[in-house]
Amino acid sequence: MDLSLITLASLLVLLFVVLAFILWTKRQLDTQHKNILELTKRLADVEQQTNDNDEANYEVRTGAIGLGEKVKEIAASINAMELKFLELEQQDPASKLYHRAAKLVEQGVTLEELMQECDLPRAEAQLLFDLHKK
Repeated sequence: MDLSLITLASLLVLLFVVLAFILWTKRQLDTQHKNILELTKRLADVEQQTNDNDEANYEVRTGAIGLGEKVKEIAASINAMELKFLELEQQDPASKLYHRAAKLVEQGVTLEELMQECDLPRAEAQLLFDLHKK
């Protein structure tokens, strides 16, 4: 009978150890499951943030491309206006005359020489002289 009590006690201790191990393993699994759920949630948040950043980058790139196109259009428009200005400047003989007169004043000619060289009346020559002498 002693042997059956010892065997029974040993089985009970073994059963207790097995149950304790099962409970410990279950707690470990529950903890791991919670960690997996938390990591899955974090991964979903990171993926959402990545998608948001991708959309923002796309918008910035699209805006930059549009802005670049606008800059090209404006530059082309400025170039066209410069060409038209040069054409108009060359077509206006008075402009050539006044441009030449301004250069002469800068070179240091006298009022009398300016009137003779550019065939200008005294009042116009004096005005040009006063404007460009400064």
